Amino acid sequence: MAEREDWLVFYVKNSEGSPRGWPDLFMARDGRLLAAELKVGDNQTTAEQDRWLRELRSGGVRAYVWRETDWQAIRRELNK
Repeated sequence: MAEREDWLVFYVKNSEGSPRGWPDLFMARDGRLLAAELKVGDNQTTAEQDRWLRELRSGGVRAYVWRETDWQAIRRELNK
């Protein structure tokens, strides 16, 4: 969906050996930065994920935890 809306999208295919906690998606378009940790069901974020999301937000990045139930909010954010 993000790529269809012309966002540049970065994701790590295999996180083995990478520092823990970096969000699943990092996106950029028109000077805006978004980060999204993707969760299924009631899975919770880890302490490392929470720290990255907090730090990214403090740096001005819009950082989210998105679930399959968030499609409407995701569409709104990607279409801004």
